[in-house]
Amino acid sequence: MLRTDIIWPQSRQYESNSEWEPASFFSDCLCNSVQFDLMLGFFSSSAIRLLSDGFALFLHNGGKMRLIINNILNPNDKKAIIKGSENDLNCFFDFFDLANLKSVLSKNDNHFFECLAWLISEDKIEIKIIAPKNDQGIAHTKTGLFSDNKNQISFNGSCNFSSTALIDNIESIDVNCDWDGEISVAKLQNTKQKFDKIFYGTDQSVNYLEPDEIKTNILENFGGKNINDLLEIEKELLLKKPFVSVRNNIIKSIEKAQEKINELILEIRYK
Repeated sequence: MLRTDIIWPQSRQYESNSEWEPASFFSDCLCNSVQFDLMLGFFSSSAIRLLSDGFALFLHNGGKMRLIINNILNPNDKKAIIKGSENDLNCFFDFFDLANLKSVLSKNDNHFFECLAWLISEDKIEIKIIAPKNDQGIAHTKTGLFSDNKNQISFNGSCNFSSTALIDNIESIDVNCDWDGEISVAKLQNTKQKFDKIFYGTDQSVNYLEPDEIKTNILENFGGKNINDLLEIEKELLLKKPFVSVRNNIIKSIEKAQEKINELILEIRYK
């Protein structure tokens, strides 16, 4: 559970190269949530691979993810979204087979993108693709919410949901918890209202795009704007040792999720 099973920083702030890493925040929240709403500028499924144990637990617990993203994606993510939207699938994944699910989610191969497409087709991951109505700039918000059906937290900061943002970049996240008093609750509700307004199609300031309108050529559309942030080159930053160039506190959070899922796998196996 969000309130009882996570150790939160007293400041409610996460920063790269500190005891409280953004990757640890996402890993802990995924392990203890059933709803994940995320509105951000740039999404890469490499973050799911990096946090595959936490994400497998999230799905196993009945978790659903709602994404609001701009129309700029990695080509493989674009293909998966289109395939999932068209329900052109011949695969199936068992949420109770945690060993297989976490294995698939950690891979950097075609099977992973089949799984991603299937999750989209099953509405386990719902996606809205947006662009500013005036065609100036890009949607660049980085905010979201986690819920365990009892408690809820909201967050905002600099961090995109990609392995580059979680491992390589210097990022920060501020968190509001619904047990922290009126001001935190007010901020959380404001984030929720903004998210729902866009997700349910009532925000008049954005255009809603179809998956085939996703762009994969960043330089063509936005010049030389931070190519590493805009379109991440997939790297071998997956959950296997040794963890190359990964900070110790990130490794600890990943290993904590691994321990939790391994315990649950054994529990299911010997029931």
